[in-house]
Amino acid sequence: MIGQTISHYRILSRLGAGGMGVVYEAEDTRLGRKVAIKFLPDETSQDGEAAQRFQREARVISNLNHPHICTLYDIGSASPPNLANPTNPPNLANPTNQFMVMELLDGQSLKDRIARGPLPIEEVMELGAQMADGLDAAHAQGVVHRDIKPANLFVTARGTLKVLDFGIAKLHQAGRHGSSDLDSTRGATDQLTNLGTTIGTVSYMSPEQARGKDIDARSDLFSAGVVLYEMATGQLPFQGATVATIFEGLLTKQPMPPSQVRSGIAPEFDRIVQKALEKDADTRYQSAAELRSDLKRLRRGASREPVTLAPATVSSRWRGSTKALIGAPLVVTALVGGFFFYRSITTPALTAKDPVVLASVVNRTGDAMFDDTLGEALALQLRQSPFLNLVPDQQVQATLRLMAREPMTPITEELGREICQRAGAKALLGGAIAMLGSSYVVTLNAQDCVSGRLFAEEQIQATSKETVLAALGTAVSAFREKLGEALASVQRYDVKIEEASTPSLEALKAYSQGTRTRRTTSDFDSVPFFKHAIDLDPEFALAYARLGTVYANLSQPDEARKMTAKAYELRSKVSEAERLYIEARYYTTVETDTQKALDTYRVWLGTYPNEYTALVNSALLLKQRGETAEALRNQEAATRIAPDQPITWGNLGDTYLSMGRFDDAKKALETALKLQDSSGAHITLFVIGTLTGDQALADAQVEALRGKREEVGLVGVRMQAAAYRGRMKEAAVLATEWQARMDAASRRQRTGEGICGLAINEALVGLVDQARARVAAALDEELLLPGSLDERLVLAAITKDAALARELLPQAIVEFKKDNGNNPQAVRGERALQALAELADGKPAEAIALLEPITFDGPYSEAVSIWTIAQMQVKNWPAALKGLEFMTSEKQRQGLSPTLAFAHASLARVQMELGQNEDARKNYQKFFDLWKDADPDVPLLLQAREEFAKLAP
Repeated sequence: MIGQTISHYRILSRLGAGGMGVVYEAEDTRLGRKVAIKFLPDETSQDGEAAQRFQREARVISNLNHPHICTLYDIGSASPPNLANPTNPPNLANPTNQFMVMELLDGQSLKDRIARGPLPIEEVMELGAQMADGLDAAHAQGVVHRDIKPANLFVTARGTLKVLDFGIAKLHQAGRHGSSDLDSTRGATDQLTNLGTTIGTVSYMSPEQARGKDIDARSDLFSAGVVLYEMATGQLPFQGATVATIFEGLLTKQPMPPSQVRSGIAPEFDRIVQKALEKDADTRYQSAAELRSDLKRLRRGASREPVTLAPATVSSRWRGSTKALIGAPLVVTALVGGFFFYRSITTPALTAKDPVVLASVVNRTGDAMFDDTLGEALALQLRQSPFLNLVPDQQVQATLRLMAREPMTPITEELGREICQRAGAKALLGGAIAMLGSSYVVTLNAQDCVSGRLFAEEQIQATSKETVLAALGTAVSAFREKLGEALASVQRYDVKIEEASTPSLEALKAYSQGTRTRRTTSDFDSVPFFKHAIDLDPEFALAYARLGTVYANLSQPDEARKMTAKAYELRSKVSEAERLYIEARYYTTVETDTQKALDTYRVWLGTYPNEYTALVNSALLLKQRGETAEALRNQEAATRIAPDQPITWGNLGDTYLSMGRFDDAKKALETALKLQDSSGAHITLFVIGTLTGDQALADAQVEALRGKREEVGLVGVRMQAAAYRGRMKEAAVLATEWQARMDAASRRQRTGEGICGLAINEALVGLVDQARARVAAALDEELLLPGSLDERLVLAAITKDAALARELLPQAIVEFKKDNGNNPQAVRGERALQALAELADGKPAEAIALLEPITFDGPYSEAVSIWTIAQMQVKNWPAALKGLEFMTSEKQRQGLSPTLAFAHASLARVQMELGQNEDARKNYQKFFDLWKDADPDVPLLLQAREEFAKLAP
C-alpha cells in the first residue's frame, strides 16, 4: 500500500497496527499536510460488526472537537481492487477498505513514557488534569470511553496529552436533550459487546465494569485514577500473575498509597487517587471536571493547607440515567454477559508450567470425515504454542494402558479428567463440532481437571465443510489468548492449519488415520494412509515427514531420505515446531550432519523447552557423540515431562549404563518395566547383570522373556555376552539359534551385523579361521547387507586379508558417505576405513598417518582402536600404551564390547615390553577376572597365561 493514493491521501509509511485498525502516515495532497490514516485490518474488512464499530468510532470522534482528544479530519472508503482510484467516493455502507483520517501526532504514548520510570509529580498532575479535561469533553457528549489506559493516551512533543482510540466507547443518554446522529448508533453499538465478554482492559477496569454491570462516566474516572497511580509510582495499583488475582484486588482490596511506594508524593495526591479509586461509584469523583479541578489546585500549590476535595455526591444526570436504562433489554444483556465473564475470571489463568491434557474433538455432525480429523488439526494448532504445556501423547497412551484401556481410546470428557488427574495436569482442553442448519459450529473449551468447571471457551461458525479448518485456526488463536498466552506469542507462533498442514480435509483425514495406525498397529500398516494423504495434497509437508520417519523405522533408508528431503523442500508450509522437526530429521537422515541436527534440536528446545520428541532424539545423538552429560540432562527432563512413558526411562537406563552408573541404570529400567513390560528393559538389565557379575539378575531376565516373541532379541545379546566372557563355544551355539529364530521371525536380513560382530570377536581372540568361515557362510546365505561392509573391512584388517580389503574399500566408502554425508566427523570416518585397508595390506605406518592427529578427549571410536593396533604393530609402545589405557578406561566402557578383553590382554603385554611388570600383572589379572569362565583353549587366553607366567616374582 505504500506509495498508493487513497482518495486524495498518498500513503507514505506504516505506523502500526492493532485489533481494530492499521495506521499509516499519509500526505493530504489537497491541503499539503501530514495526517494519520487508519484502515480496517484485512481480516476484518468483510466483518459487518467490525465495520459497524469502525464507523461508530469515526462518528464518536467527529463529535469530540477538543484539544485533548485526537482530531478527526475525514472518513471514507476505497473500493477494491483499485485502491488508488481517487474518484472513489466515501461509502460507509460498503465495509470494504474503510478508513478515517486523523491528525498526525508527534511524540510517544504514555505507556512508552511510563516504561522509562515514574514521571515527575508535577508532570503527573499536569498530564492528569489534561486527561480529565479530555474526558470531561467526551462525557459532556454522552460518550464513555471504557478503555482509558496509558496505551490510549498520547503525549505530544509539546507536552500535550491526547485521548485516543474510541473504538469501544459507549454512548450514554444522560444529560442530553434532543437527538443527533450519535443517537442512531447507540443501540447497535452496545450490541457489539458480545454475550459473555467484558469490554476494556483488565488492569484499568472499574469494579462495575469488571462485574459486567451498566457503567457511566464514573467508570472512566476510576480508570483515570489507575493511570494517575501508575504515572506517579511506575506500577499498577492492582497487580497479579493471573487475571483472577488482579480482579480480586480490583474488587476487594485497597492499593498501597502512592506516597508509600515512592517518596516525595504529597498526602493530598494520595487522597485524590484514593477518591478516584473508590470501589463504590457513588463515593468516587462524580465528574471529570471535579478531578481536573483538584489536580489543578494541588499543582498550583497556592496554599500549603491540604486541598479540600470536592464532595462525593451523586450527580443527578447519572442518577437519572441509571433509572432510565434499568428496564432496557440492552442492560439485561450486559448483566447476563457480565455474569458469564465474571464466572470465567474467578478461575486462575494457566501458566506455562501448568500441564494440560488434550481431549478428543467430539463429532456431532454425523459426518465420518470429521472423526479424528479435527482432533488432529486441533493438536497441530495447539502444539505451535510455546506457552501451553501439553502432556505428550506418549504419556497419555501410557496412562491409558495403566487404566487397562487401549492406547488410542477416544479421550472423552470423563476419561480425560481421570487422565488429567493421574498426570497431575491442571486443565483438560477439548472441543466439538456440530451442525447448525447448513453451517458448522466448532466449540473449544478448557475445564478444571478436578471440578470439571469450565474456565475458557471459544466458539466459531463455518459456512461450509470446506471452511471448517480455517475457522478452527481462527478459533484456536482466540482460545490461546483466553488460556493466558500473550498476544505477541500467539501472533508469533500462529500458522493456520490450512497453511501449516493442508487445506484439504480429505488429506488431513488420511494423515490422521496414518498417525492413529502407527500408534495402534505398526509403522508398516500406516504407509498407505500417509501415501494417500500425499496423493490428495502433493504439498502436504507433514505427511512426507511422517512417512520419512516410518520408512527409516522400517529400514528403508533410500525411501526415508526421499520423503524427508521432500518434506524439507516444503518446510515453509508448516508451523515453527514442525519445521524444526523436519530440519532435525533432514540432518539426521538426508544430509547427515550431527552438529546441524543438534543445533536444530537446541533451537527447538529453546522455544519449546517441554518438547518431548526433541528431548529424546537429541539425547540419543548427544550420547552417540559422547556428550553424555547433556544427553543425561535431556533424558532426565524427558522423564519429568512424561514420567509415565516407559521408553524415556529405558533410554535413561541405557545412558546410566554407558556411564557405569549401574545402580541408577537398574532403578531407571525397573521403573520402565513397572510402566510397561518391555523386552528392551529386560535385555539391558541382562547386560547389567553380566557386567556386574550379578548372575541372578541376568538369569531373571532370561526367564522373563522365555517363550515370548521378543526372546529372539535376548538370544542375540546372550551370544554377545558369552563372547564377552570368553565362552566362544557357547557364543557359536547361540549364534546358530539366533539366526534360526530371526529367520522364523522374517528378520533374517537383520542378522548380518550380529554375525560380523561375533566374527570380529573371534578374530581378535585368535579364532581366525572360525571367523572367516562364519562370514563366508553368511555371504552364501545372502545375510550381509551393504551396511555390513565396514565390519567386513575390520575383519579383513585383523586377518590381514589385503585382497579382500581392496575389494571392499571403494564400496564401503560409497555406503559410508550415503549414510553419513560430508561433515568433518564423516571425513574422519572415511579415513578410518582407508586405514583399515592399510592394516590389511601390512602397512601400519600408513594407517597411523591417515588417522593422526588422534584425539582422546571424546567418545570411544573405532579410529582409536585402529590407531592403537597400528602402533602396536610398529612397536611404538608408549603410543600403544596411551591408546590401550583409553580403550580400557571406565569412561569409555562400551557395554558388552568385543574389544575389552583383547584390550586388557594387549595393555598388559605392552606394559611388559615397557618394563612395567607390576602394572602388567594387574591388567592380566583384570583380564583373567573378566574371563574366569572362558573356554580354556581360546588362543588369547592361552597366550595371556603364558606371558603372565613370565611375570612371576
